[in-house]
Amino acid sequence: MLITNKKFSALLLVLLGVLALSSLSAMLANIFFHQAERVERQWQRGLPITQQRLDSAQGWVTRGRFYAPGQPDYSQLQGRLYSWAFIGRLPVDEAGQALALQGYRDSLAARPYWPYAWAQLVLLKSQLQQFDAEFDLAFKNAQAYGRWEPKVMENLLSASLLNWSRLSWPQRQQASDLFSRSVSFSPVMWQAMKIADASGMRRALCYSLDKNKLHKGIAKRCR
Repeated sequence: MLITNKKFSALLLVLLGVLALSSLSAMLANIFFHQAERVERQWQRGLPITQQRLDSAQGWVTRGRFYAPGQPDYSQLQGRLYSWAFIGRLPVDEAGQALALQGYRDSLAARPYWPYAWAQLVLLKSQLQQFDAEFDLAFKNAQAYGRWEPKVMENLLSASLLNWSRLSWPQRQQASDLFSRSVSFSPVMWQAMKIADASGMRRALCYSLDKNKLHKGIAKRCR
C-alpha cells in the first residue's frame, strides 16, 4: 500500500510539473506575441515601418511560436508582418516570403474557417504577385466565410483592383462582383470607391452598376 501511495505521489508531481510547464510556455508565448503586436499597432498609427522594427517583431513572433506552435493567431501575425514590409517598401527575400506564406498556411490549417486569415493571405499573395491557384482558393474562402466582413472586403478589393492588369478574366469577374456588392454596403462603400480610384478602375467598374440602387454620394462618384 505504501508503494502505491508513493507511485501516486510521484505521478501527481509529474502531472503538476507538466501543467506548470504548459502554463509557463503559454505565458511566455503570450508575452512575445503582445510585443510583436505592439510593433504592428505602432505601424497602424503611422509610425515608420523600418527593417529594424520588422526584424524585432519577427523575432518576437518566432519566440512566441516556439512556446505555442499551434496557436493560429501567432502564425497569422507572422504572415501579416511581411505585408507590412511590402507597405513600407522593405526588401523581402525568398526566405522571408516563404516564412510569411507558411505562417498563413499553418494558421489556416488550425483554423480553416477564419475569413480574416484567408483575406490576408490573398493580400500577401497579391503583394508577391502570385495570382495562382492558392490565390483563387484564398479569395473564394475569404468570401465564403466572411462575405460581409468590411476588413475582409477591403483586403480583397485592394489585392484585386490594385493588380487588375495581372488578373485573369475569371479573377477580374470576381473582383468586379465584389466591387458591385461593396459599393452597396455602407460600412465599406466609401473605402471601395477609394480603392477603385487608386487603381484607376473606378469608371470601368461603375459602368455596369445600376446607379438608381446606389447611395446618392456613390452614384454621383460613379457618373
